[in-house]
Amino acid sequence: MSERGRPGSLLKGSTMIHHQTSATAPKFSNLMSPHMHDFRRYAALLTRNRSDADDLFQDSVCRAMVKLHLFQGGTNFPAWFTTIMKRVFLSGLEGSRARHKRWDPIDSVQIPISGGQESAVELSCVASCWPRLTREHRLVLAEVGLYGASYEEAAAILGIPTGTVRSRLSRARQHLRQLVGSI
Repeated sequence: MSERGRPGSLLKGSTMIHHQTSATAPKFSNLMSPHMHDFRRYAALLTRNRSDADDLFQDSVCRAMVKLHLFQGGTNFPAWFTTIMKRVFLSGLEGSRARHKRWDPIDSVQIPISGGQESAVELSCVASCWPRLTREHRLVLAEVGLYGASYEEAAAILGIPTGTVRSRLSRARQHLRQLVGSI
């Protein structure tokens, strides 16, 4: 059988290009499904706009499916995927810096709240102060505080040294405490 006749492949010049087959779809789906809600929340956290978050999530899924052959089984899939999502987000920012984008307020993103009335009030205070934090502080707080990443995992996801994660996290927590205390 010729190379042209192989299912799932195309002949482009003298280079063989293999497409993802349906055999990779179940594997990707199994890796993705337990974390889908967390990934969507992370997209909302990065973009702060529901429509942009949906676009970012979809673009990240597409990129991850294409790059699935690079994922090493048995390693941390959520860290691998959030790294892809962060890079897709940052590459989109570079292209849109010249364009003014409308940002939805943070309260338009639904964050599940468990607990009583006091927890809701405290979370509301944090949500109202969140936009006043720097982008670096929001990212490190999200990775460690919201998603439970270790300092080392957060450093790998954010592409910075572990010591920088610790110092940014300390400064971010201190700044957030000051902001919440002033309300």
